[in-house]
Amino acid sequence: MKVSRLYQIVVSGRYPFSVILAEIIEVLEARSWEELREEVSDVLMTFQLWLFGVTGLDWKIRFAKSTGVKYLQRVRWWKSFLHKQGLPFHSRYFVGGSNPARPEKVAAIVAAAKADAAKALSS
Repeated sequence: MKVSRLYQIVVSGRYPFSVILAEIIEVLEARSWEELREEVSDVLMTFQLWLFGVTGLDWKIRFAKSTGVKYLQRVRWWKSFLHKQGLPFHSRYFVGGSNPARPEKVAAIVAAAKADAAKALSS
């Protein structure tokens, strides 16, 4: 898969550099080798997405593929989860992260979807 394709699926608008910085912080907070490996992979993937967004340079994803797969799985999970609740889906909901195992991220994404649904009803 090329970076442009993943970008198209998981990114809405411009990919902020702050996402990379947040991932770097998670590397520093890692408590095990497995967690460290996963967070470094996240940094590499977010850097590729950001670089594509800034430069438009495209290439086949050669490293951090597991993170790309994880991102695609999360998009599928969120589409299904929100659909079951009668809520819309948009990748812009992922600005603060998309990990469904983190309650604060679930709350933020559900709140964003509910806000979109309310706007659609009032229009």
